[in-house]
Amino acid sequence: MALWASALVPHRQLSPKPDNAPAGMWAGGLIAQLTGFDTPSDSKLLGLKNNAVDDAHGDVHSLKSLFVPSIFMAYGVSDNWTLGIRLPYVQRFDLRSPNEHGDEIHRQGDPGGFGGASLFGQYRFFIATTI
Repeated sequence: MALWASALVPHRQLSPKPDNAPAGMWAGGLIAQLTGFDTPSDSKLLGLKNNAVDDAHGDVHSLKSLFVPSIFMAYGVSDNWTLGIRLPYVQRFDLRSPNEHGDEIHRQGDPGGFGGASLFGQYRFFIATTI
């Protein structure tokens, strides 16, 4: 969802899907991502842990789903250059992993917390014009 629109800037022609925020314009919005996973059985997780070639390969876990809502803000430095920031919250559901000895599964619940902020920049090198 972007907050800039041609109605806000009547002296500029904007495409229906602007590539960048117009110069001097702020934009903000919400983004949400939901991912579901095929979850292995407890015995499969224990088998992966116990048959791993080393400890690094035996560090296995399973998630049922992952939900990542984010807020973002962007600013149009110029008509071709936009800078922004995105702050996600990461919520995991039904986290499971084998214990250190590989003889039982730990159900770690639904941990969540803020993820790393992402700074982004976008520059438009080419502009397609129609006659």
